Amino acid sequence: MEDKSASPEQVTPEAFRAALAELGWSQTFFADAFGCAVGTVSRWANGVNVIPPWVGVFLSLPLEIQRLHFRYVQKGGKADDGP
Repeated sequence: MEDKSASPEQVTPEAFRAALAELGWSQTFFADAFGCAVGTVSRWANGVNVIPPWVGVFLSLPLEIQRLHFRYVQKGGKADDGP
């Protein structure tokens, strides 16, 4: 049975492009890394096709890792600093 209680928010083309830029990823890199056609990723980024919910979930993970790395490794934060 499918759990419909947790549905990720829809990713906009603007948010998708911003996430790729923040991560330093090209559309081609994303396509290769996640097994998508480059044309599909381009259509998402340009708002031609709706971005599937899984994309937001997959992008949230490396974005959070990058933010944590900056906070705790580059800035020297402590583990008990909170979110």
